[in-house]
Amino acid sequence: MLQQRYFVLVMDYLGLGETRSVQIGRGVQQGCCLSSILFNLYSKCLTKEALDGLGDFKVGGQIIQTVKYADDLVLIAKKEMVLQGMIDKLIETGRYCGMEMNVEKTKVMRV
Repeated sequence: MLQQRYFVLVMDYLGLGETRSVQIGRGVQQGCCLSSILFNLYSKCLTKEALDGLGDFKVGGQIIQTVKYADDLVLIAKKEMVLQGMIDKLIETGRYCGMEMNVEKTKVMRV
């Protein structure tokens, strides 16, 4: 399901319109100019699907769930239980879509 949306988003983003079906594989070569575009599209769909309706941190009346920079993702929540729910759902959705969270590079910061 997510892969279908991902392909449609890529096609719409690049303005290519309708094309024949293609097999979606994994990865691009390191340094490829499409790498960041594809990652941003994929991560946007992934986080939107995983975090829909979750989160409790508001700025200017808007719920802020994530902050993204390059290939890093920050989840934001006021309560520890809410944050854990967001993490669990993101891991579950990521696994369904073939992505894994790198626990070695994961940190929790309490402010």
